[in-house]
Amino acid sequence: SASSSYYKSHYNFSNEREDVDEWLIRSTALILGEDETQQEEECSIKSGLPSQCASMQEYLYHARSVMKAWTHWNSRNTLGYRRDARLTVEVIFKRVLYVITHEETTTADAAEISELRPMLVSLVNIIIDAWANGNDVNEEAVAHTEGWLHFLQTGEMMDEIEEEKSLVVIGPDEESYRGVVKAYIRTQKRIYLEKALTLLEEMSSSSNHPNTIYPSTLTYNLVLYGLANAQPSSKKNAEIAENLLQKKMISSSEGEDCVPDSNSFRQVISAWTKTGSRYAIEKTDEILNQILNDFPNIDPDASTFNAIMTLNLRLGRVEDAISVFNKMVAMHESGRIGTQPDIYSVNLLLKAMTRQRQHNQRQNLNEA
Repeated sequence: SASSSYYKSHYNFSNEREDVDEWLIRSTALILGEDETQQEEECSIKSGLPSQCASMQEYLYHARSVMKAWTHWNSRNTLGYRRDARLTVEVIFKRVLYVITHEETTTADAAEISELRPMLVSLVNIIIDAWANGNDVNEEAVAHTEGWLHFLQTGEMMDEIEEEKSLVVIGPDEESYRGVVKAYIRTQKRIYLEKALTLLEEMSSSSNHPNTIYPSTLTYNLVLYGLANAQPSSKKNAEIAENLLQKKMISSSEGEDCVPDSNSFRQVISAWTKTGSRYAIEKTDEILNQILNDFPNIDPDASTFNAIMTLNLRLGRVEDAISVFNKMVAMHESGRIGTQPDIYSVNLLLKAMTRQRQHNQRQNLNEA
């Protein structure tokens, strides 16, 4: 068929996945309304719902399945076509909007669109995630995620100039914001880390809005990860990370979706250890004790303890590094299974014991 031959030539599918790829090609053509019964030079776009879809809901469910399939296919093909696959899901969604808002036989009013809102938001979130999860998240990817968040907020397409909005305002959900935050963090650029912090603040400070959307633990953890891994590492990054943990996640009333987890504490501890300062020792001990005393259901994992041990060794605090390891073992033996040491923990212990033995040998020689 015209559509099938186009997608095959454009995406260069391999024979080993021909059945799955053929379904993806035909399903994409169905959503886009392409008439595959005609010859290639006569291929046209059908109006309204495809005959295979009995209702708008069925059409939207099918569109979501196809868009998810494209993003899954995109993740399996690391040698190219990533940008094209992401653009494909955008084309599919724009076709969905056209069917909803322009076709005489399917045009939905504001009330009907409101009922379709959860599905429409989920479709846009698929697009945002597709751009945020790419191998190379750059300025173009960020611009696309921002553009689709803007669409959810205003109903306006940023790449199209129209006299009126293309659709009533759908409104983003927490996942929409999270996808944009992920794109910001994955650029690994300071300017986008600042934008992630700004967006997070906009969400968490809109308590007077009737449809307040609070950041979830997953969204906070993305920002904490960005702060912990920002280059160059700085005390300021660690302070911001700890402030988010203590004031926005632990002490706030932003709902059950905002409680800290093991990853939250790990990222803040990591941010402090990467400063390499002696003050960081005090802060990491303070946070670790907070987990042990105030959060009995949270087990700091081996990488959390390893980061603290590494900092102690870097600062020459050999006995403290050994003490951290012993604390990890004691916690594990007390029933907190998540604190089990890993091979890296054991290597750090051996390094600490070696340095301790060497220090004792030098001290004995000096006393002799």
